[in-house]
Amino acid sequence: MLSIHLKDLRFFAHHGLHPEEKILGNHFIVNLHLQAHPPAEIVTDIKETINYETLFRLVKARMHIPTPLLETIAMELCYAVMETHESVGSVFVSIEKLNPPIPEMQGGVVVSFQLAREE
Repeated sequence: MLSIHLKDLRFFAHHGLHPEEKILGNHFIVNLHLQAHPPAEIVTDIKETINYETLFRLVKARMHIPTPLLETIAMELCYAVMETHESVGSVFVSIEKLNPPIPEMQGGVVVSFQLAREE
């Protein structure tokens, strides 16, 4: 099993339930971890693995679509990775909102989702 991690991807986006979030936006950190079954015993060619740039572009495109719930984004990203990469056996996505509009709260909130292929 081959593991690939895209770590601490940073985005500015307009996700959230509150009207001010849709206007002002916020900073988000996305982590994507996947496990894949490479077709070769030793990977020596990009065609035998998952292209990191392709994964990043998938995450970037989804993060730029304003969405009320982070749960929706995390789940849709997992399903999209599985749909576009047949060799992926499982995928985990976490999304952190750095400054949620919660009175007196300092810190962030994180939503994560994991999906595995049925065997």
